[in-house]
Amino acid sequence: MIDVIAIESLQVDTIIGVYPRERKIKQTILVDLELHKDLSQSASSDQLEHTLDYDQLSRDLAEFISKSSFKLIEALASGIADYVMTHYGVAGLRITVHKPGAIALAKSVSVTLQRGQLPNQINAQPSRRP
Repeated sequence: MIDVIAIESLQVDTIIGVYPRERKIKQTILVDLELHKDLSQSASSDQLEHTLDYDQLSRDLAEFISKSSFKLIEALASGIADYVMTHYGVAGLRITVHKPGAIALAKSVSVTLQRGQLPNQINAQPSRRP
């Protein structure tokens, strides 16, 4: 069974962007995460050690992001995904990185990446050929 833990709008200031002015100041980015993991043990035990510590994950990600200096939000999203997959033992994840004010005519620009196994992939049956 694959369940989902969601973190919405994790707000972190970081160096992000390709233009010289963007390389000099920190900008706010927002991160939405869907973390796919079997939560049956923690649901029955009610013990933190049997689940993903999302408070610790949020603090770790805030530190990782604030110390980064990616040019593209695509690269930042990939770096975050790799970090989470490596350090937190999730089966899969979906991440969206939002860069508010990136372009004048929109509230935000965002990129969404998926890594690992997602719930709809777990239950999919392979096609059978006669």
